Amino acid sequence: MKTIARHISSLLYDHECVIVPRLGAFLTNEVGASIDVNRGLLLPPRKEIVFNAQLSHNDGVLINAVAQSEGITFSEASKNIEAFEFLYRIFIIYINKLFFYQLFFHILNI
Repeated sequence: MKTIARHISSLLYDHECVIVPRLGAFLTNEVGASIDVNRGLLLPPRKEIVFNAQLSHNDGVLINAVAQSEGITFSEASKNIEAFEFLYRIFIIYINKLFFYQLFFHILNI
């Protein structure tokens, strides 16, 4: 059984936006390769990930992915995501930083 965080992480490979209902959206922005002249480094292409709390309307992508992957109903998947949302809302409110499967996200109001 995958955790909700792993589902979100997997979805971010194929989608530019993954919405956690009532919590917000994780958005990706592709950044091309670059050169850091000061440090003498060639930096590979990467994805930056930001969080936007204002995009919280359920688009069904995450719930459908959880339901299909776990072999559960849409309703059960929705309840699992609600529990995830509740726990992470506490972190956002009190810490304002979110550690999410080895990626650090800054809370942004775009």
